[in-house]
Amino acid sequence: MYVPDSFEEHQTAPGPIIAARSEHAQGIVDLRNRIARWLQGRGIDQWREGEFDPGDVAEEIERGEWSVIESPEDPTVVLASVQVLWEDLRIWGAQEEPAGYVHGVAVDRSLRGTDTGPALVRHAEKVTRDSGRHVVRLDCDVNSPRLAEFYQGLGYQPCGTQDFYVAHQDFHVRVLRHELRLD
Repeated sequence: MYVPDSFEEHQTAPGPIIAARSEHAQGIVDLRNRIARWLQGRGIDQWREGEFDPGDVAEEIERGEWSVIESPEDPTVVLASVQVLWEDLRIWGAQEEPAGYVHGVAVDRSLRGTDTGPALVRHAEKVTRDSGRHVVRLDCDVNSPRLAEFYQGLGYQPCGTQDFYVAHQDFHVRVLRHELRLD
């Protein structure tokens, strides 16, 4: 079982999902790197360590794109994150209907079994709905069938695949796109 280096495993549900603050930038990067190492250790090449830059994440936080769950022991330690964008040209291209594009859904392994993943996705749906948009789009690596099943279990419908290149990491990714229409 994976136990993070910086804090004890949590047995109870995490704290609230809040808008990220500038001091969360490094915590979002650290969370992503922890999960990337865990995935890579299992032969899943969806995320790679070093993929996120703290400076870029800080700018995204300033634009209001990130929400997080903080560690109750240290608010700079991020236990879960989600990012909502208003366009995603690399994966979805130009779209006529405005949508929320969900990325960065990350849950520390210590929160396994707390329903944090679904809570993050539902939070992203609320952010999208509150913006006046009625469609939520997200994606996952085609080699992650469990993640695709997770999204489909939340009501998302598959919408084809898309290839893109992560230049600074020098790797290609094929993702399965999913969409949910909000009532």
